[in-house]
Amino acid sequence: MKIRCNEIVTPAGVIDGLVIVEDGKITQIVPAAELKEEAWDEDWRGYKLLPGLIDIHTHGYYGYSALSTKPEDFHALSKQMAAVGVTSYLVTAGDHNETEMENLTAIAQAISEQKQGLNGEARMLGIHMEGPFLNPNRRGAFQPEELLEPSVEKMRAYIEASQGQIQYMTMAPELDPQGELIRFCRSQNVLLSGGHTVATFAEYNRAIEQGLACSTHTGNAMRQMDRREPGAYGAALLSDQIFSEVICDLFHISQPMLEIMFRIKPMSRFIMISDSGPMSGLPAGVYTIRGHKRTISEAGLVLLEDGTIAGSSKNMLYGVRNLAEMLHKPITEIVKMTSENPAVLFSLPHKGSITAGKDADLIVVDADFQLMKTFVEGRCAYQKGDVLTVNPDFLKTSVA
Repeated sequence: MKIRCNEIVTPAGVIDGLVIVEDGKITQIVPAAELKEEAWDEDWRGYKLLPGLIDIHTHGYYGYSALSTKPEDFHALSKQMAAVGVTSYLVTAGDHNETEMENLTAIAQAISEQKQGLNGEARMLGIHMEGPFLNPNRRGAFQPEELLEPSVEKMRAYIEASQGQIQYMTMAPELDPQGELIRFCRSQNVLLSGGHTVATFAEYNRAIEQGLACSTHTGNAMRQMDRREPGAYGAALLSDQIFSEVICDLFHISQPMLEIMFRIKPMSRFIMISDSGPMSGLPAGVYTIRGHKRTISEAGLVLLEDGTIAGSSKNMLYGVRNLAEMLHKPITEIVKMTSENPAVLFSLPHKGSITAGKDADLIVVDADFQLMKTFVEGRCAYQKGDVLTVNPDFLKTSVA
């Protein structure tokens, strides 16, 4: 397959040329000046060709939940991800409940089934466990009964239930002062991120020294900065050793605060996430999630009954558009946050950029960053006009 585009966003810059794909891989990028004939399969001149988005923190989308116990739901969720420009992602589960082990096993089964081939789906890279080892004082949308004290034995059981598919875990580092859980997770090749935390500046830095690799939805659900105690937020921003997740919907973090964050820490150390959930992509209204009412406001905020923000109703392309149009960031810097950096963090040498030899994970967007087409490993997984439906089970149980 040959894709012609005059705005191909690569690590070397934005180029006019031709991307050649064979057997799911990018084999060559030919600059327009070197083209010897006008022959291609896809003509996207007037649009942008970006590397596919990698979302390491999503709880669901369009009625599909990462807490499902049915493998087929994760295949459906993967189709929804491709329809918003995500070509690979971590399924984000993690709260303590009666079906937690069944949930992990179902995700693992779906991941295994994808090895037989993708059917218009984004690639599941593994599992992100956000919890249950979180601080109740920064629990966000989690219920108190869903949280536990850190336990190596419990973590071992989670890893076993997931068939080794847990790649990433969010925990409150102050609950593990000796770093026992961090060390165990590192021994199991599970990356740790600090979040839902009241850690002090010193406590968070101690965890970084023990092996913390990232900060979760930085600026949210963590001890804030103060003139005498910079807290977990300050520690995450001042450390170039760790990556920092960030939600760019301009609800979780205001535009001025994002500017401040990017001046403290380079964009090359941030990873954009959606933090989307099963309500994301749905219209404003009141919904019931696992027995609890949640509201999507007209502005797009997902709110608990007490007004607490509970994840995002937006997707990553919405964040891309915000950074480009509101913060005026160059697209070459933005794709570091959406694609290159997560590939670096999770040691995915075959993903993350439009480079010869890498997977042909590509998205086509227009001038307003509206999605036109998604390619996952060289195959079309979505194109504008495709009709996707809300999870029918969600509509039966969750619409108030």
